[in-house]
Amino acid sequence: MKPQQREVLAPLAQEWDKMDPVKKKKWLGIAKRYPGMTPSEQQRTQLQMRDWYSLTPEQRELVREKYKAIKKLPPDKRHEIKQKWREYEQIPESQRGQR
Repeated sequence: MKPQQREVLAPLAQEWDKMDPVKKKKWLGIAKRYPGMTPSEQQRTQLQMRDWYSLTPEQRELVREKYKAIKKLPPDKRHEIKQKWREYEQIPESQRGQR
């Protein structure tokens, strides 16, 4: 792993040795594309890494199952879910869950 990749993938350091080769390859690909990302894409990628690896294995499996279910929905329903998620992301964290 190159120093730049190591820096990008730092949030995964504790999990790296436990990952299977397919996941490592995926993350290395993301690290390779990282320099070409916009600053907001870079920030989102870092947050996603931290969030994902802060989940328990059970929580990760639940997320995977929900993702698979959403992928099976018709395109208009998937678009609706994406739109609602974008709206949710615009709400300050301190106000999320207060609706």
